[in-house]
Amino acid sequence: GMNPCLDPLHSVSARPTVNGDKNSPVYEAVNKESRKNFFIGMHNEFVGTRAPRAAAFVCFKAAEEGGEFLIADGRQIFRDLKPELVEKLYDRDIRYSVMELPFFGWVDNLPEFARPGVMGAVKGLASAAINSKVDFSVDLQWGEGGYDQVKMLQARAPSQPPILVHPVTGEPHWFCN
Repeated sequence: GMNPCLDPLHSVSARPTVNGDKNSPVYEAVNKESRKNFFIGMHNEFVGTRAPRAAAFVCFKAAEEGGEFLIADGRQIFRDLKPELVEKLYDRDIRYSVMELPFFGWVDNLPEFARPGVMGAVKGLASAAINSKVDFSVDLQWGEGGYDQVKMLQARAPSQPPILVHPVTGEPHWFCN
């Protein structure tokens, strides 16, 4: 059998467990109401310095509508990529969002002169709290367009290469988060 593992972000409760037990190895899908305006594209299950050696997907309740789920072979994606694109991707600073904190609309109600100081303080406190809980450095950025027109902080992970080498087989594979 498979040994249960914890979500790399379990210490900040970024993804709830199905049964509500914080130490459960079965996590809820990223289909909660707060994510309805975001497309969850193809990604690897990897955050910071931790990645599961294996993962399983299970459906406890079929979707009433939609529910499509794609799985891709990162090795095949790598083989299908044009070398020019791979080179271009390596030249870019690829980062991904690990979470959004969409509850700072109240900042917009502050007087204009007070916003920069308050936003700096909020960002500093949130950054210190999050970085004390995860095993990688998180960079917080204020959302430009807002989240449902509400100001948000977006937590971004460090830059990551687009191609990784499998630790066992040595095969190159596409990496995307």
